[in-house]
Amino acid sequence: MLSKIDRTKKKKHKENMLHVLAGASARLTQLETRTHHLENSVENLKVSVGNNHGSTDGKLRQLANILGEAEDVSSRDLKPMQLTDEAFPGGPEDVSSQDLKPMQLTDEAFPGGPQDLSLLRSFRNHVATRLWIGEDRHELKVVNHGRKVTDFHLENEHVKAIVEMSGLAPLLEACYRIVDKGLLSAFAERWHKDTSSFHLPVGEMTITLDDVSSLLHLPISGDLCSFPSFGADEACLYLVELLGATKEEAVRETKFTRGAHVRFRWLQDLYEANIEDGHFDYAARAFLLHLVGCTIFADKSATYADVALLELFRDLKTCGKYAWGASALAYMYDQLNDASMHHTKQMAGYMTLLQAWIFEHFPAIGSRQLTIGYKERAPRACQWTPIRGAGDVFTIRTALDMLQTKDILWMPYTVHREHRPFHDISLFSGYIRCGSSAFPLRAHTGHSCSEALNISRPNTQTDCTYQKKRKTRR
Repeated sequence: MLSKIDRTKKKKHKENMLHVLAGASARLTQLETRTHHLENSVENLKVSVGNNHGSTDGKLRQLANILGEAEDVSSRDLKPMQLTDEAFPGGPEDVSSQDLKPMQLTDEAFPGGPQDLSLLRSFRNHVATRLWIGEDRHELKVVNHGRKVTDFHLENEHVKAIVEMSGLAPLLEACYRIVDKGLLSAFAERWHKDTSSFHLPVGEMTITLDDVSSLLHLPISGDLCSFPSFGADEACLYLVELLGATKEEAVRETKFTRGAHVRFRWLQDLYEANIEDGHFDYAARAFLLHLVGCTIFADKSATYADVALLELFRDLKTCGKYAWGASALAYMYDQLNDASMHHTKQMAGYMTLLQAWIFEHFPAIGSRQLTIGYKERAPRACQWTPIRGAGDVFTIRTALDMLQTKDILWMPYTVHREHRPFHDISLFSGYIRCGSSAFPLRAHTGHSCSEALNISRPNTQTDCTYQKKRKTRR
């Protein structure tokens, strides 16, 4: 007869084994799905190589790896669990207490994931926890306004001069009309908000200030963007004062958007009206709000711009003082943080920045074409033209699972340095801020690596100055 304590241990043991069996069942389902997608990957890569999309050598290496993995996936991954009668829940009732050794799973541990969540504190809600048990959210809905930007033609010379002075003019070039949602979704699954980095088989990687500077040609030093948070009434005052809208127009628009927002179409119409009336400063602010709302500060509304951003353009003569690149990076981090959570179905932010970063560092992942006539003096993102309907999230997941160090281009901007040199502030470690939110930024370049890249780390004064700005404005 088992004692009460032994029966309690036995019950706990059964519960633990049921947990293991549930995880094994989910893993089996996942592997079956993976095998199916490996077959699809083979066909997709054959087509991609045939069409000469991307790096042919890289594609062929990737195809060979996939074929090899598909051949031995059953022998390598599908290993049946070795369960004895003593260990199997529902087995003989006379199991002795000394055989009952329950798994040591703490509340913080995740099967197949981190055992200590002292660093990855948000992992419990990460999309990886659901993918592990077979719950796939598939591709995210991705917000991209590339067509709105390229179709909004800037012809007035006065407004052109203001846009150039603002430091935001490169965004008119560095803007993809289409993006690959499968590619972006797969990378978002690898992002971890606690480290501000993508977790890959080769280690951690992140988008840096130097990436933003090279890809978008936006300034990465200067004042951090700070703007207020307010409601519809205050928004109406801003629209009247800074855009020249009538009070009736402002009230009607904020009622339509149900808050301190305006539609992109409304901004375009107001821009045209101000140009006709000769109110070029009003027109310039409308254009700039439209531009940043469609690019570096794109949100999930997909059709609205935040009126609070107008504060950045109150003084058109000094709006070039802002570190637009640093703010764009902080905002991108914020959107990736949200996109990495399992409950998220949509991703915003500047998708051109994320996709161009992938194109530069991962030559064999994602389909694109070299832009005809590209010159290095243009933003580096302009070098690539994305291909419509190029891939799916399952194919990219497989490619990332097999990623090796040799598959990554660590120094993609070498030939671009003549036009966009490396800035010391790119090695800053601390916090970058956009609005009222701050995000950790780590310089993924140590002393020895700095020497290899022939760059010098910034002095203490540079770090302190940047940190002081963050603290006083936070």
